[in-house]
Amino acid sequence: MKIATIICNVVLFLFTCFVLITDGMPGEASYIVFTLLLLLVLILNIVLITGNRINHNVLIFNKGNKEPEVQGKVDAPPSIYLFKKIIGVIFNIVLIGFICRAVIDQYPHPRESGFLIYMILIVFTPILSLITILISRANKA
Repeated sequence: MKIATIICNVVLFLFTCFVLITDGMPGEASYIVFTLLLLLVLILNIVLITGNRINHNVLIFNKGNKEPEVQGKVDAPPSIYLFKKIIGVIFNIVLIGFICRAVIDQYPHPRESGFLIYMILIVFTPILSLITILISRANKA
């Protein structure tokens, strides 16, 4: 499920960048905010899903040796997992709200090629990301 979510986020990010390159930035301020939120949430989703556990190498310097020695790995505290999960959930819910507003506001929709695929991706990806963030590392949060 994580792999499918990451693929959907990457494809939607690239698709949105392609639309921005071909059509240009939107004219209304609300759609500029929506576009920036969409791109940032997609990046946030990828970071949250792929980097749930932060491991820091603990380096120990030997007295006679100039090179550090890797002692072990230390996991981030569970409160950080919970904080990241809450931030991801909030941003995805806000994004879903913006998507619903944009879909309703732009009715009737243009008959361009690729529009239906883009709409399926833009609706499906935040929902899938929200589910993946909620069920990932459930025992850690």
